[in-house]
Amino acid sequence: MPVMNAKQGPWRYGKDRGKALVKEGDLGVQSVNQGECVMKVNTTLLVTDGGGATEVATGAIPAGAQVVAVVGRVVKATTPTTDFDVGDGSDADIWAASVLKAKDSAWSQSDATADPRGTWAAAARDITLTADAGTFTAGEVRIDVFYFDATAPET
Repeated sequence: MPVMNAKQGPWRYGKDRGKALVKEGDLGVQSVNQGECVMKVNTTLLVTDGGGATEVATGAIPAGAQVVAVVGRVVKATTPTTDFDVGDGSDADIWAASVLKAKDSAWSQSDATADPRGTWAAAARDITLTADAGTFTAGEVRIDVFYFDATAPET
């Protein structure tokens, strides 16, 4: 990973001022002795046509991930009767409640119903969509999991 001086770069001055530092890939910080903490994103496209009241994005949160946010967007309209919640299997709406089923409906970190920051588990974890009424018989939902991954120094 290239090391970048935070005081330099095209984003600070001129026509690029205020633009995102990273548009694709991972953003990380590396210690002098090569330990590393990297912010990553894991994207899942969940096809919601299973016919049940829930749909599960299996392993959408990688093992050992320190979750920062779970956000998403309805890519193709879903078919629960009204809307759906976004949770982790134990808290049905930790990341969002009552997401509209229409195409381009979305949820962000501000839609969380509890404080999901710092969520961590040794094993990969699922994200569960739960229909508020009816069942999922069509649709697609894109889910982005933003998380930190830290590694020990090599020497």
